[in-house]
Amino acid sequence: EADDQLQLHVPRPLLFSENGRGESGKFKCHVKTYQYIACCRSEEAPKEALGVEWQIYMHDLFYLATADRPWKKGNDVDLSDDAQITTFRGHRLYPNHP
Repeated sequence: EADDQLQLHVPRPLLFSENGRGESGKFKCHVKTYQYIACCRSEEAPKEALGVEWQIYMHDLFYLATADRPWKKGNDVDLSDDAQITTFRGHRLYPNHP
């Protein structure tokens, strides 16, 4: 399909475990953050110079994106999208953040 991606297999991925999630086990995960990065002309640079400055703005909420099914290794490896793709953003890293 047009939106498929080919990535290297990570033999020891970052795993997340949470009690009471419905299924026991450890889930593949990654941290999801949101940033805005801008490149602007520096007002301090002379007009004939190509003075630029970088600015980054980072949102202060971070999410842990997890797979829907537990990750398994060895001969029991599950290659389905539910076990390999980490898109479920249901875990805030700072749950008490306003």
